[in-house]
Amino acid sequence: MPPLPLVSPIYNVILVIAFIGAFGPDAFAIVRESLSPRGEKRDRGSFFVAFGAMAIGWLLASLCAVTLPQATFPGNRSAIFWAGITLMALGTVFRFYAIRTLGRYFTREVAIHAGQKVIESGPYRYIRHPSYSGLLLALLGLTLTLTNWASLLVMTLCVAPGIGYRIFVEERALRVALGQPYIAYMARTRRLIPFVL
Repeated sequence: MPPLPLVSPIYNVILVIAFIGAFGPDAFAIVRESLSPRGEKRDRGSFFVAFGAMAIGWLLASLCAVTLPQATFPGNRSAIFWAGITLMALGTVFRFYAIRTLGRYFTREVAIHAGQKVIESGPYRYIRHPSYSGLLLALLGLTLTLTNWASLLVMTLCVAPGIGYRIFVEERALRVALGQPYIAYMARTRRLIPFVL
């Protein structure tokens, strides 16, 4: 069965609105930051790797949803679609909470600011990369709107290495720049999921 956004204009409009709400602010901010870069960049291409992984993942996930109808989730597809929309919203809110907590130290490319310190308030008390946790939750929701197992698998296989490389680059830069305080912070926190991962 084709994805619900392809068979119903209502689902299509809802998905487009949710997509713009989840990823539009980042697209705008990327353009703005490229015109006025902040901090000393240590990105090592990780922004393009992560962004490319997400774009390719979404393209392939969409293709799977259209060409592999036998992989459609059994059961109530409408409920799965709405669960996906809900996860997109929750992931987006959590991501912007993390960005707001990090404040002026947040950049979309790995960069170190003069006088930067380890932030341990809000979601950073338990995980080192809550903005990526929120992003991954939003991407999970986005993929669920396709209601297709193959789409979910392909998206995961594409995004995991891209975000993994991004985290590797970011943590390396922060260890070098912030030294022992960040190393100690790493020892008592998880990367993405409190007490788990």
